[in-house]
Amino acid sequence: MGFKRMKAYLFERSDEVRWLIVNDAWRNVRKFEVLPPGTDLLRTFLTTLLRYHDEGWTLHEFNAFSAEFFAHKNGDKVLVQISSEDPTRKPERTPR
Repeated sequence: MGFKRMKAYLFERSDEVRWLIVNDAWRNVRKFEVLPPGTDLLRTFLTTLLRYHDEGWTLHEFNAFSAEFFAHKNGDKVLVQISSEDPTRKPERTPR
């Protein structure tokens, strides 16, 4: 079974709530931050990317189109993403 992944479009301010989500390597939510309507999503994405870089994480596979990047540090790997999907809700399962 797959999970539907809802991305955020970074190049416009959204009139809806978005979430900055940090997942572990198994896509379990570690933490998240609510981004209120009107948030500059591109600035949030770039600021977060730079914060991880400054904290010593190795960045790879980052993509502004999909609003996500991977990072690892000391054997710890995370996926950081901006999403339109509320991380507190159960993911939609799609049948195979």
